[in-house]
Amino acid sequence: MLKSISVENYRGFKEKTILNFRPLTILLGRNSSGKSSLTRLVPLLQQSLERESSSPILWSAEAVDMGTISDVITHGETGEELRIGIKIDDLSFLNTLNRIKRNFVSTDRNDPIDIEYIIRLVADGYRTRFIGIEINYDLQRLSVDWDIAGRVTDIRIDGKSYPLHNVSYLVDTKSLFPEIVRMVAKEEVARASRTPIFYDPIKDAVSSIVHGRTAKEKVEFLSRSLSYVPRRLAKNTLKSFPNTVAAKLTELNINRLSDFSMINDLPFIIRFLSSRIAPLFLGSAYIGPSRASGKRFDRIQELSVNRLDSSGENAAMYVYSLNASERASFNELLIRACGHVLAVEESGPGHVSVKIARHGQEQFENIADVGFGFSQLVPVIAQLHAVRERNEYDHFGSPNVLFAVEQPELHLHPAMQSNLADLFVGAVKTASDSERQTTILVETHSETLVSQLGVLIAEGEISNNDVAVYFVSKNETDGISRIKEMAFDESGIISEWPIGFFSAS
Repeated sequence: MLKSISVENYRGFKEKTILNFRPLTILLGRNSSGKSSLTRLVPLLQQSLERESSSPILWSAEAVDMGTISDVITHGETGEELRIGIKIDDLSFLNTLNRIKRNFVSTDRNDPIDIEYIIRLVADGYRTRFIGIEINYDLQRLSVDWDIAGRVTDIRIDGKSYPLHNVSYLVDTKSLFPEIVRMVAKEEVARASRTPIFYDPIKDAVSSIVHGRTAKEKVEFLSRSLSYVPRRLAKNTLKSFPNTVAAKLTELNINRLSDFSMINDLPFIIRFLSSRIAPLFLGSAYIGPSRASGKRFDRIQELSVNRLDSSGENAAMYVYSLNASERASFNELLIRACGHVLAVEESGPGHVSVKIARHGQEQFENIADVGFGFSQLVPVIAQLHAVRERNEYDHFGSPNVLFAVEQPELHLHPAMQSNLADLFVGAVKTASDSERQTTILVETHSETLVSQLGVLIAEGEISNNDVAVYFVSKNETDGISRIKEMAFDESGIISEWPIGFFSAS
């Protein structure tokens, strides 16, 4: 499950800024405060994972165009690290490593522990240099640095460097989840029954806890088979390790073995993180604030329309592609949002028209002939429907649904803005009854939408613990953006509301 995204030296966010997610997460703030920069992290990560590029982050593509890293890094400061972190919780992390290594010991846990993955980037002119990663799990922080050629130069745990012993480690610096490989000599492959050990010092760490009669070959076998043992679990876990001498399980030996096992499992840890994080963002959805206006006619295109583009340009073809049951569920969302239903009809050779009518009425009008707000709302509804209903997103295999939208209230009457709160709460509630968890990130200027969320909390439609409201502000002197969480209480009241935010002054 996605817990948070963090940034540092990203646009106006010079300091480390953490956006903790709830099922419904709201961003408020004045223009140019940094709200959109946070919201666009979702499509930015999605487009970076979808396409191959020369760097792990694809700053410019169809969904979002941020220019180059020089435009993104705070104030364009040379040498400063731009850091983007993604935190998840996952019960299966240790068990997955155990299965891969066929471990001798069990590290089962019943409580999810957060695991955070951070990429570290610097600007090299207009080019992006991927210089390292950081992985935080439980009580340990593993950091890896590499040079411009992709050769690992340093491996640290909690700031302490561990020697590389003249072994070369190479990194694929084009991937968001880089493959880190040890360059292995031919004689190592020849004498090893399985893949050679990634980090040799783990053999000394294993030797320090087993009895002295343990053969060298047995030590190597045990070292290869042992998966990462976190410090918190290490003492009890290692008691069941083969050939262990209880008296040798000193704090020093335990901590060394824990650290070395984490380094030794680094390739597997990265693969695990990729298997959990990549599907989440690949299956995410985003609608931006610049949405296409409703056309009188749309040309029929036989392209895949399981996903909308960020402007909603293909919303008509998306609705046209729906079968009867999908069309019904789409209109249920539209009724909740604005009390209308939509129909897409063929209107001549190769063209369709989008028509809309109030629910319960038979007279449909072309969407080009009704208020502009409807044409701005339909892409929001369609993208929310797509991310929750269409099979495209199931293919990525993530149990999470992540939907980000900027200014869904554009050109809507306040009454319809209020309905958006009901729409989003309904989407979150429906998801809570299924196996998939929905996270909706909304960037808005609508006081009405936020006020209605308070009403729904007070009425028990959603728990205040399932809603997060962040106020984003920018200091006018130093230009630094910061966020502050403003919590709803159980009565739907925000006690620390920023005075004068919605006023004209």
